[in-house]
Amino acid sequence: MLLSKATQDLWLGTVAPSSKGRMVFKIDRLALTRGQVFRVYFYEKGGARNFEVTLSAGDVNNAKRLN
Repeated sequence: MLLSKATQDLWLGTVAPSSKGRMVFKIDRLALTRGQVFRVYFYEKGGARNFEVTLSAGDVNNAKRLN
């Protein structure tokens, strides 16, 4: 069941080939029940590299605060 859908374009910068990049996203507090997942989709603008991150209820509910 899809509860809500939000789409936002973000420019996340560039990462050179064969190098590493890191990104951190902050979201409002949320809790998931067993069987629910939090899914985030990343689409490369004009490109073929797209990926999906799926976090389980345990991942979300046990997340730690970053300072």
